[in-house]
Amino acid sequence: MKKIILALGVAAIVAGATSCSSNKTEAGTDSAVSQGFTDSLSNSLGYMNGAMLGGQIKQYMGKDSTKLNKESFLRGFKSALMADTADMSFMMGMQMGMQQIQQQSMMRQGGVPINRDLFYAEFAKAFKLDSVPQADIQKLDAELNEFMQRANNIMMESQRKRQEAAVAEQTKEGEANLKAGQEFVEKAKAADKSIQTTASGLSYKVDKQGTGANPADGDNVQVIYTGRTTDGNVFDSSNGKPTEMSMNNLIPGFVEALKLMNKGAKYTVYIPGNLAYGLNGNGHFKPNEMLIFDIELVDFSAPAKK
Repeated sequence: MKKIILALGVAAIVAGATSCSSNKTEAGTDSAVSQGFTDSLSNSLGYMNGAMLGGQIKQYMGKDSTKLNKESFLRGFKSALMADTADMSFMMGMQMGMQQIQQQSMMRQGGVPINRDLFYAEFAKAFKLDSVPQADIQKLDAELNEFMQRANNIMMESQRKRQEAAVAEQTKEGEANLKAGQEFVEKAKAADKSIQTTASGLSYKVDKQGTGANPADGDNVQVIYTGRTTDGNVFDSSNGKPTEMSMNNLIPGFVEALKLMNKGAKYTVYIPGNLAYGLNGNGHFKPNEMLIFDIELVDFSAPAKK
């Protein structure tokens, strides 16, 4: 998102610079920026911001991104973009209105809907006054504080209920995914008797046995690996090249598998969700989703002493 803000900031700077340049051109002191350059800049800036914002919104909204109507979004974006920027009063009003929309949207989601017609009528009435007596302001402020305290209590309770519902849904999905992972492994074990399961629930198959000692907690390891989900989707890979990593930074199931291996060993490892990324899924996986890794332990060593 920082890059988007930066890009939009650059647009503002360019707009300001172009405006200054235009003024100087009118005074006969500078030449105008070429149309070809500004058109090229407009194309590049527009496409880059559209691509980046589209991806960021999808990542930020997660599952809710499917609810985003892109055509509706673009209508709103274009309405703001094409507004008459010379009418500063209008632009200020639009900016304040957008801030109110965001605040009122949050309140509505928290169970406190604001009647926009009533809000606007009172806003306009007060805004048009030359001044409001300080005594009236103090009285209104005290009254509003009471209303807002009640509204905050309602929104906090609504948020608590939403969080509880989300945790319950996540837990239910996690339990289902754990069961699905177990069923997947049991089916694999029925087809291949060489697959073994440890007391923790980690399952593995020795594709090639290595020689020598085994890595220990905290060791640095060099591994060649490919990670995939039970549907065969590859989500990570070292692309056939050794990658160095610390045992301290790996998921529990990966660490347990490495501690079973020695140099040169190749294993296929079935890591149940509770030994992978758990209920939270790390933002990339389903709650308690099983992960499968093909691992080759190339080498390992104890961490350097400080």
